Amino acid sequence: MKARLVVALFFLGALIFGLPFTVSQSQAQNTQDSSDLAKFAALLQYIRSQPTPTEVKTDNIPVLDTLDTALTDIYVTGFITPYTGETAEQVKARLQSVPEEDRFTAVMVESYRLSPNPLLLDIVHLLLPLYYVEFFTAAEGLDASAEFLKRADIESLADAFDSTNYSIPAPSATEPPVVTGSPQLDRAALVTLYNATDGLNWTRNLNWFTDKPLDEWHGVSTDDDGRVTRLNLWDNQLSGAIPSELANLTDLEQLSLWGNQLSGAIPPLSLAISPICLDSTSATTN
Repeated sequence: MKARLVVALFFLGALIFGLPFTVSQSQAQNTQDSSDLAKFAALLQYIRSQPTPTEVKTDNIPVLDTLDTALTDIYVTGFITPYTGETAEQVKARLQSVPEEDRFTAVMVESYRLSPNPLLLDIVHLLLPLYYVEFFTAAEGLDASAEFLKRADIESLADAFDSTNYSIPAPSATEPPVVTGSPQLDRAALVTLYNATDGLNWTRNLNWFTDKPLDEWHGVSTDDDGRVTRLNLWDNQLSGAIPSELANLTDLEQLSLWGNQLSGAIPPLSLAISPICLDSTSATTN
């Protein structure tokens, strides 16, 4: 059983770093109180409740903190740092003010608030509870787990779930400021471009939206500091409006977007940039 839960963790990591979905920021914010998230948070609360419910396998409870820590790392890296420009350590420092038993839930809530991929999060929060139920309770098999999640005790806790109770404090003035222009911001800008231009259906999108180094993403070149210097996505079936976040590529020297179906204005870029190639696209320089 423990092995199956470990497999589920690897599956989650693969989902986050390998299967992008193109959903807008506003959609992500609107699903912050999703029923799947609420049920998962309610399940965690139920398992941790005192006295321990008779249906919970007490021998497995010590594993819960280990799982929370592992999953927190995945969420922080996959759904928070790409959109805040912080390091994982900075995010975890902000988490210290949240009660330890609530930190994993707080990270899930923050992920919904920031991520442009609420559909992916909903899938995760639909699957993980089934494995948690099977591992931590007397339910045997995924069918029994699904039935367990429908019971009134979990449903009532889920109905009472309020994501505002699990807010992570914003970065304070005493924290090191996020430097304007960084490999983290470059990665976030490229992810935004991918989502805004239907990256899943690009002709060539090798390694995009993965945790591989940026210079291994198709069409991306970087300098020795990991900053993006060239972005060549010509004739690659990009479709949609060019996002303003492209301006965060402050070390960009060459941009080639011709042969795509793009619209809108190119945001202000570095003065050192070479002529922008926009042939066969309706996008314009700003």
